[in-house]
Amino acid sequence: MSLETLTLTYLGGGDAGEDLEYTMSVLAGVENRQTKSAFSISPPGQPAANNLLLGIQGMQADRTATFYVHDDGTDKSNGTASAVSDFFADEVVTLAEQRRWLEDVIHAPDFDAAWQLDHDTGQEFDAQEVFIEDVDVPCLQQNSPKWVEARIDLRRGGSI
Repeated sequence: MSLETLTLTYLGGGDAGEDLEYTMSVLAGVENRQTKSAFSISPPGQPAANNLLLGIQGMQADRTATFYVHDDGTDKSNGTASAVSDFFADEVVTLAEQRRWLEDVIHAPDFDAAWQLDHDTGQEFDAQEVFIEDVDVPCLQQNSPKWVEARIDLRRGGSI
């Protein structure tokens, strides 16, 4: 049985570069949330069952990938780090390199950067376009100096 892995691949937009990737090779899990927000108009003196609901935005689907940033000697950028001229390394191997890659390149400040999420060891969400909303990579964790548990929040769809 192989470990579940995911890969983020840059599709374009923004200033991120041409070919960029990041592989989450020790995956703890992926949560899936789907929401459809509604504004509630509550008539005075009526129970909640009589509320009138008004849709104020479209449906949203979010994925949260929890994985372990670790140094096993492999390049988590799959050879794409050398395409980023201001990145300090040609590979993304160490915890420090992965943290900086995730924070400065993958979660770049460009709003129009488009990414694709692929499930390398299955077909759960192959070639799904996602927007990277949040990256949480701890600087230190007491458990181990060789790995940290990280989280990436992804919203399905693309930015305009």
